[in-house]
Amino acid sequence: MALQGNLPHPKRYITSHNAQGQAIIDQTFPPEAPFYELRGGDAAFAQCYVTENYPPQLADGADLKAYGRFLEKPPGLIISTGTVLRYVDMPPKHESPMHQTVSMDYGVVLEGEVELVLDSGETQKLSRGDICVQRATMHTWRNLKHIHDALFKNGAAIRQAMLEDTRYRSIEVDLEYWLALECLAKHFDAIDPESDLNCEYAITRGEDLVEGTEPIGVVVIKPATHCFLYCLVSALAPALSAGNTIIIQADQSMLKTPPIVLVLIEEALDKDIFQTVQQEVDSIDLGCRHIQVLQNGSKIYDSSSGLLSNTDSRVLAVVERGVDIATAADALVVACFGLRGRSLYAPDLVLVNEQVKKEFLIAVSRRAVQLVADYTESPGKLARNEGKSDMIRRVYEEGFATIVSTNPGALILDIHDRTSFLLRDKLQEPCLPVLATTSMEDAIDTSRSYGRSAAIYVFASPPAAKYLCQFMDARVSFVGQVPPALLFSPRAPESKPSIASRECPYHEGQFTISKQQFITCSTLTKALGSILLDPTTAQTKSILCVAPLPPVKRLINKRGVGFFEQGIITGVTLVISVTVSFAGVLGYYIYNVGKQRFPC
Repeated sequence: MALQGNLPHPKRYITSHNAQGQAIIDQTFPPEAPFYELRGGDAAFAQCYVTENYPPQLADGADLKAYGRFLEKPPGLIISTGTVLRYVDMPPKHESPMHQTVSMDYGVVLEGEVELVLDSGETQKLSRGDICVQRATMHTWRNLKHIHDALFKNGAAIRQAMLEDTRYRSIEVDLEYWLALECLAKHFDAIDPESDLNCEYAITRGEDLVEGTEPIGVVVIKPATHCFLYCLVSALAPALSAGNTIIIQADQSMLKTPPIVLVLIEEALDKDIFQTVQQEVDSIDLGCRHIQVLQNGSKIYDSSSGLLSNTDSRVLAVVERGVDIATAADALVVACFGLRGRSLYAPDLVLVNEQVKKEFLIAVSRRAVQLVADYTESPGKLARNEGKSDMIRRVYEEGFATIVSTNPGALILDIHDRTSFLLRDKLQEPCLPVLATTSMEDAIDTSRSYGRSAAIYVFASPPAAKYLCQFMDARVSFVGQVPPALLFSPRAPESKPSIASRECPYHEGQFTISKQQFITCSTLTKALGSILLDPTTAQTKSILCVAPLPPVKRLINKRGVGFFEQGIITGVTLVISVTVSFAGVLGYYIYNVGKQRFPC
């Protein structure tokens, strides 16, 4: 290696300007860029020049100062916002690990020979003077596959750590692990290199790129903790698929799962696109285009600054007449007490029609007993305060609710006073609070007192569900179901569509920005251009002619008589019946009076 003196040390010269504005050779740095050896001695790098912005900032030698900092602390393989010129010195018979970077790389062989090996198995030998243009080949594909492989190979250790950290049921841990790997597989399968290539060269083919996008740049993720693995992967997979660099902000804790998972991901990914930090990440520190994914909410940032989950909003459920009460009870017991009641989509209040409340309370009590028994058999010791509920004490002291079940971790309450703290405060313990409602309107009015809900689960007949979903203020409504994957998810971000899908709360489009490109010119565009150049052209009058809009099209009711029509028919029927009755009575009266005055 050149580092060992076996090859000549290449030199690079940097130009600048003197006080008279004349070009000179800058003397800030010596011509020979210093080499540094990589770990293991596999290769050596020399940073010939590095800029942190593109285009670079040249005023007052800003780029030279930035380069000096990079010499003291070398960057990763790439700088997403700048450029890197690097010597790479590889010893004979050395093979670098398969890798790609989110960048356009130009490789020039200065001395010797090197063989380029692609993931397709294709190889190409490059000799002195040869150049390789590496266009970020299949970078996201390999990254997602590497993460999936690492999590798959270490599945037993990951699930065991999750069991010890959470004390969830084994089936819940297995389901979270499956959801995480399924999310990676989904985004892996969605990658279409041919389509991406077609989009990249659309302009060269004379086609518009209407749906063109590019990565945001840097994505900072602070995962929710109730299901760390899935919450992390649900944001990581689409962010990587979109081509971003990732920073994970993980708080220090005694949990075993986060360090295991983060180390596996860090080893699976290129070092230039993934980093884990423990301190708060500030926008000023990043100094580049980025977006923050804050799954635990934030008192500092608002929803416009990133993908912010609002963990303070409520989740409600409604149970009306005419539905299978047992089905509703099963779904809501799992939602409230599954994952030990820690789900961010567990209902804060269940509004039950008073006519089916008794049946519903019996059903949820029976189902909760089975669920609690499953947790009793799950591994792990009980927490010190588990079973000693402060909520039960407050309920007894207040006297505004009846305790239906006091099973540890499965508290069921029947609220009979609407001034109770149970309706005012956001509950912090696993609980299924039930409030009786007199009608759908009562349920709607009660829900609106909480503002916009994060989600509403509606158990009602389809017509009634339509009415409730229309007038209850919620970001998303689910009819006749509580999607299991939703219970493992972080809260959907406030600034974007509520739910990307029921299986994954984020999608790739949330981690890209629009970059449209147009090359075609429509007939109208050409005509308007000609008018601007020559207003006297013959087509000016015809193009600028304004006509009134046509009449509004009325929808025809093809399903028969609706509610509005029924009201009109009922009203007309009542009027006619009253009129006919009055006319009959009046005619009978006139007939009798006439008979008395004019007897035959």
